[in-house]
Amino acid sequence: MSSTGYIGNSKVKANSLCDDCSISLLLDDSKEEFFTGTLKDDDSTPSLRQVDENASGATAGSPRIWNDALPGLPTMTETAQEGCRICQFLSQAFLRKEINFQGPVQVCARYVWGLDRDMMIVRDDGLVNWECTMYDGEEELCSIDFNVETEIDEVSTWLRMDKKRRPKPLDPRNIKWMTNQIRQCEEECDHITSNQFLPTRLVNVGAEDGDDARLVITADLIKTQGSGENHGIKYATLSYCWGPEEDAKQQVKTTKDNISSHLKAMPLTEMSPVVKDAILVCRTLSIQYIWIDALCIIQRDSKDWDKESEMMGKVYYCSHLTICPLSSSSCTEGFSGNRAAGVDIEFQSSRRPGVRGTYSVFECIDKDRSRYHGSLLCKHLDEGQSSWSTRGWAFQESILSLRILFFGASMCHFFCERKESSENGYLTNNTSQHCAGRFLIRPPPCRPDLALERKNAYGAWNLALGILRRKWTYRDDFLPSLSGLAREYASVINDVYLAGLWKNNLQHDLTWGAIWPDPGDLGSILQRNRHQSPYVAPSWSWASQEKRVERSVDLSYHLPMGDTKKALFKFWRGRTNECHLRSEFTLKDFEMDPWGENLFGRLKVGFIEVSGKVVQFPSEVLIRSRTFTGRSEFGYFLNGLGTCEFDWTSQPNTVQQPGKIRLLPTSSCCASTSNWKHILWRANPEDDPEKLHRNFMESNPQYPVLDTEWVRSEDCRCCKDEGLARTTWGIIIHPADEPGSYYRVGIFLLPGYSGGSKLFRGIEDEMIKLI
Repeated sequence: MSSTGYIGNSKVKANSLCDDCSISLLLDDSKEEFFTGTLKDDDSTPSLRQVDENASGATAGSPRIWNDALPGLPTMTETAQEGCRICQFLSQAFLRKEINFQGPVQVCARYVWGLDRDMMIVRDDGLVNWECTMYDGEEELCSIDFNVETEIDEVSTWLRMDKKRRPKPLDPRNIKWMTNQIRQCEEECDHITSNQFLPTRLVNVGAEDGDDARLVITADLIKTQGSGENHGIKYATLSYCWGPEEDAKQQVKTTKDNISSHLKAMPLTEMSPVVKDAILVCRTLSIQYIWIDALCIIQRDSKDWDKESEMMGKVYYCSHLTICPLSSSSCTEGFSGNRAAGVDIEFQSSRRPGVRGTYSVFECIDKDRSRYHGSLLCKHLDEGQSSWSTRGWAFQESILSLRILFFGASMCHFFCERKESSENGYLTNNTSQHCAGRFLIRPPPCRPDLALERKNAYGAWNLALGILRRKWTYRDDFLPSLSGLAREYASVINDVYLAGLWKNNLQHDLTWGAIWPDPGDLGSILQRNRHQSPYVAPSWSWASQEKRVERSVDLSYHLPMGDTKKALFKFWRGRTNECHLRSEFTLKDFEMDPWGENLFGRLKVGFIEVSGKVVQFPSEVLIRSRTFTGRSEFGYFLNGLGTCEFDWTSQPNTVQQPGKIRLLPTSSCCASTSNWKHILWRANPEDDPEKLHRNFMESNPQYPVLDTEWVRSEDCRCCKDEGLARTTWGIIIHPADEPGSYYRVGIFLLPGYSGGSKLFRGIEDEMIKLI
């Protein structure tokens, strides 16, 4: 039997198992390892408990061990031919992995009980996972996790397992679930929406199966309906992967040559599979219109592309529903077909005779493709396996959508700003980034409780840094893929966009740090800056990077924590307490030269001219390893002034000579309100920075007040005292070929306790151009 096909087409009974599989696979809840308990959220409902169950997962029952060999797995194949369904099911699953090994192997399969698969909330899961691992002696060769599910309520409650998914995404029961999710969201979630915007073009999906779709001009549509601004027209959007270039070429697209015919009809027989299925979903959910980039943007027309890409953020923001086929990695792959099958296993409770039926195991993911493998829910596994999750253009589509209906390899998932749910019954608050960026481009607040969002607007832009986790077929699509979000955000905060940064927030935005930059040296980084190919952004913009970055300066600080009762209050206050941060340079001029009409899109060149205090590198820098993992090495000024991070990774214990490198301070903060989290993160641990900072804090006149209350910077005695050192951040720069021009090559931190801003006292301001 193949493990692909229809779900549940193989029911495993004792007489269809070999003896060893029968012992380990048919769960016997009469064993001493189990006892009768209750559900955590309902102490009146009995459920099976396991004595060792914990959030990390415990082995339930007896593990099944096979001693076999690759290639071929002859032992499992033999018992499969003798009639064992599990040996057949599992051997086929391993052989599909095409494991590059020859020789003896051992396969271990076990039920995992009580595993907490949600990283954000505490769950009460029981039998959730069947883990199968193949070893070569001590080394793990491959591991396959199988989710466990049932459609029988009594079995689900007793064993605390997931409800069973449907055989097809558009199964009638799933359609009812999707419809209910959208309706409940409309009635209960109180989302801020807009019905005054429509994209330039939409696709009318037709009403019947035999209908052709057709392109419509929305301005004409509104005139025809006579509805004006409050048109009430609902449309869906499609967020998907075009796939490799050879697949993308096969996709039907709207061009200048065929737009007139597309306005008449677009036969579904000519559409790519993913578009066909998206249209089918819209018809099923009674959504008359859908926006699809390949059809609604005139391809190979740079003027139309610039215009449409700039408003793409609003297209997704105002969409009624975003359809996202996670299981499709290309426009040539549909997503409405039959799902991969599992195998049904009979269960009869010995402790509660009325609990009987079957549960199913189905393959979810290979451990080699996910660090967390079976410890995650299917919603995370489906996204983790998909090409969509790394697609650059999908970033703003994801964070700005009102609602997203995901079609995963395992099942369907529904997300909105407030909740997330899956077709197997999973439901919780939304803890992901999906739909999480909508607040960035909402109009100015109309309620007092929204004022905090505006106050922390610049800090909220951190969300945009998540786009660096994505990939692009064409690297110069980076800024265009963020332009829709940037355009709308600029209108909300009333600021000028500078290649991912903001004009009125440069003192914070310039000091980003690469989390794990590529290996290199000063020469290689200068060469990269001189010869960007293609040119994406200036060296001072994080958009010029291909690796993840983070801001090194927080806009707020947390008051010192006291007793537990006060701690939560102070932490909440800390989220809105502004640091006493001030700019240490003046922006004199800037230029962003776009290729087309999209001012937020592709750049030919960009620069800023600033006036600030530029000083020589104060000493040699020793590269040291951090005391924690997950971040690259840092540089330690050998004169003890502070630390720095270059835009490249160097081997520990190497020394960077000052050469022509300079320091340009961008911001400083009185030590009273420095965000200690970032100082500790970047300080030299061998200096005992925590003790130095505490002593420095306790010696300043403002500390007793700031221990309990927030003080405005204009009332802060530390800020007024020019003799006190301020913690100083800035960028490391190096002369470019053009006189007076510099590249950014890193960032630095000079803590107040080691002198901080004193390094720049008496230095005259200098005009420089950052490119």
